[in-house]
Amino acid sequence: MEKKDCKRINNPVLDHVKDLHVEEELLVEKATARGSYVKVVLLLLALFLATGISWFMQISPRSLLLLVFAAFAVGVFICRNPEYSPAVSPLYVVMEGTVLGQIVKIEESAYPGIALQTLIITFVIAVIVAAAYTCKWVNVNDVFKSRVFLVTAGIAVVYLIDLVLILGFNLQMPLLHEANWKGILVSMFLVSVAAMNLAWDFETIHMLSEKELPKYYEWYFAFGFVVTLIWLYMEAMQLIRKITKVL
Repeated sequence: MEKKDCKRINNPVLDHVKDLHVEEELLVEKATARGSYVKVVLLLLALFLATGISWFMQISPRSLLLLVFAAFAVGVFICRNPEYSPAVSPLYVVMEGTVLGQIVKIEESAYPGIALQTLIITFVIAVIVAAAYTCKWVNVNDVFKSRVFLVTAGIAVVYLIDLVLILGFNLQMPLLHEANWKGILVSMFLVSVAAMNLAWDFETIHMLSEKELPKYYEWYFAFGFVVTLIWLYMEAMQLIRKITKVL
């Protein structure tokens, strides 16, 4: 009696199911760089709208601080759960826009014109970074990313310590808020680090189409891009305020 070759036995049902799985994978939309940039525009529009509405509101310092912590919690949630980014990213942007509107209103009352000046500087820096990345003047390789990550993590720790000093002891980190030439150099350094993070964001979005990730990653990387822009805007505003005081 001849032995049957099991490898040659075909199951029509299993083959059909396998074909269906292949077709489903082909039909699932993948994230693209173009799609992510569209989401960036949508999130920025929501940010500007929330900032404009917040400008005409009066929010107590305590409520504003609670909103800051809430926005931080939402941001951490998005980082840990990218699949929820399409629904949660707009919420984060609205919360950040509300906080930003209050900060900008305070700064504008003390330094008239600073809001527009900061917006222009942020836009110019973003364009320069985009041009530098497109023309390959900046090589966003693994070494670049590791160094930027370490520096950014260090800055985050400094900010956390500064927040604890302000809330707990009514003190501030030296040089971080001082309006002198040393303080200006610190702010220039922070602006440059934010710009390097923006270059990293361009690289991440540019590589999105090659990674074949699910569609919701367009919102996830757009969220990261907008977070960097907000950080860049805040550091640029700090720099302009220091320069104004010194001059």
